[in-house]
Amino acid sequence: MTGGTTALLLFGIAVVLIGVYGARVSRKTAVDYMLAGRQIGAVVMFFYVAFVIYSAWTFYGYPGFTYLSGAPYSIFPLAAHLSFALFFVLVGPRLWAMSRMYGYISPVEFVEQRYESPFLRLLTALVLLVFIVPYVGVQVVGVGAGFHALTGLPYLAGAVYLAVLLLAVVFLGGMRTVAWVNVLLGSIFIAAFAGALIWVVAAVLPGGLLGAAQRLEASSPAIFGAPGPMGLWTYKAMVGLSIAGLTACAWPHVVVTTMTARTVGVLRSFALAFLLLGGVLFYAVPNLWGMIVGPALITGLKGKAADAVVQLVVTKFLPAWFAVFVLMAVIAAALSTVGTQLMVSGIFISRDLLTKWLRRQVTDMEMITYTRIGLIVVVILSFLLAWKRPTEMGRFLSDIASPGFTQWLPLLLGGLFWRRATKYGAIAGLSGGVLVLVLAMKYKAITFGFQPVLVALAVNLFLYVMVSLLTRPVAPATVEMFFSRVDKYLAGREGVACSE
Repeated sequence: MTGGTTALLLFGIAVVLIGVYGARVSRKTAVDYMLAGRQIGAVVMFFYVAFVIYSAWTFYGYPGFTYLSGAPYSIFPLAAHLSFALFFVLVGPRLWAMSRMYGYISPVEFVEQRYESPFLRLLTALVLLVFIVPYVGVQVVGVGAGFHALTGLPYLAGAVYLAVLLLAVVFLGGMRTVAWVNVLLGSIFIAAFAGALIWVVAAVLPGGLLGAAQRLEASSPAIFGAPGPMGLWTYKAMVGLSIAGLTACAWPHVVVTTMTARTVGVLRSFALAFLLLGGVLFYAVPNLWGMIVGPALITGLKGKAADAVVQLVVTKFLPAWFAVFVLMAVIAAALSTVGTQLMVSGIFISRDLLTKWLRRQVTDMEMITYTRIGLIVVVILSFLLAWKRPTEMGRFLSDIASPGFTQWLPLLLGGLFWRRATKYGAIAGLSGGVLVLVLAMKYKAITFGFQPVLVALAVNLFLYVMVSLLTRPVAPATVEMFFSRVDKYLAGREGVACSE
């Protein structure tokens, strides 16, 4: 057994022990297991949410796909960065208030009561689950690629390794353990990702970033502009990338984090810290890796092999011990993201599907058990997908998972801010958008040259608005419940915050 493999084994044991400890100290209630007791503070919230968003994709997919397709791909993460911050300021407080007022554990519970439709709740949960599976698969692809690049072990070994760690942390400890583990794992990620960039630039690149960029401009100018080396980034494609990024706030594993905060002020603190610190660490750093450092030092990578460009640079030019540390950081990023994704998947399965199907009140322990069963199912499905259909991680996220999540954004925002929205409009919009998205994957002509997410979202919005205007609105009592009462509750909480 090599030193690197031994270090990864020890790291895995440490993560499992954290999961065991989390299980021992957590309270055996559904709210504690699924939402960390709604008690996440400002510091933990930053690490928790930031590393729910930034994952193995940030380390592999983003630099890897930028390496292949050119700088314009950075439009997607830039737009996403802005959308997450705005979501936590403008939308998060209303979801936070409703989760406390009405006892919601799943964000999809809001959908049923706001639209007076159990069927819409079921449909929304199923749609989100379908697209969570490939997103979890993205993390499996990343860790598998990193394992192979560092240790030479088969891609499958890294995927199995991640699956075991995920089950240990999430199955045992729940959302509270995931949140606290993210502080440790996120710190490792920052030190490795940014530290490796600084070290490589200082030690390997003569003339630094500017010199490397000038050499690339002379030898491979296509990487810096549209349409890029692969010819992908036409005007229409870049518009689609922007829309995909601006709607990334619909990711359900991000939406649910708004329900875990101790106070509404925690949400706003996160948004500010995310804009400032996150913009440097999670936009600039991966962009430099994929656009300048990777292409300057490693040439000729094709397809999914490009996902490992950062790991290959580190392995080739930095000491072996640091390469192991970098892979630990990737595993940490994958764990931090997928842990919450799995919790959300389990919540959808237990709270929104099984509980509704059973048609009876279930105990907290039953709910926890159903959630654990659900996350095991999602891990297995994601593992199989990553094994059978490995592809470039960047494309996996921006072309498949994120556009799928986008399809519930109209009914989510409309339910929060538009009193006239109806269940028929929401069902028509969600169904139509998903149908167009799925058809566009096979019949590209229906997108008129735009990315599928743009056409699918346009159809979704049109159906949502028009059908809502043509159908009977929800009862006045429902409008009162989700607008006036929520406004009054938030106003009261603002008063409490000011007095404190």
